[in-house]
Amino acid sequence: MEFHASTNFELYPLPPRVFFTPHHGSASDPQQVHISIAGIDRIRVTWITDDNTVPSTVEYGTEPGTYLAKATGDNNSSYKFLTYTSGSIHHVSIGPLHQGDGEGMRVAMEELLYKARVDVVFAGHVHAYERFVSR
Repeated sequence: MEFHASTNFELYPLPPRVFFTPHHGSASDPQQVHISIAGIDRIRVTWITDDNTVPSTVEYGTEPGTYLAKATGDNNSSYKFLTYTSGSIHHVSIGPLHQGDGEGMRVAMEELLYKARVDVVFAGHVHAYERFVSR
C-alpha cells in the first residue's frame, strides 16, 4: 500500500485507481440525484442527465404514487474535471412546503421517548464519510 504525507505530517493512503461504471439507462434517466434544504420551507432537487433537452421538472405529492404538484427549474449548467465533462445539471426548488410535516413522527415516537426519559432530541446528519482500505 502506498501512502502520502499531508501538510500536517499525517499519513494517508493514496486514493484507489479510478474505475468507470457505465450508465445503462436512457439519456433522459436521472443520475446523481441530490436533495438538500434550500431555506426554511424549501428543498432543492439536483440531478444530472446525459440528454440536455430533458425538462427540469419534478412531480411530487404527499401520498406515495399520487403526484398532484409539479415544480420546474433549470438545466443550464455542467462541469468539467480533467477529461470528464458532466451531463446536463438540473436544479428544481420545491416549496413552500407544509409546516409540521414531521408531526406524525413526533407523535409516533413521543411515548417511547418519555418511557426512556429522554429530555432533548437533536436530529440531523453529516455530509462526511470515512474511507476504509482493505489490507
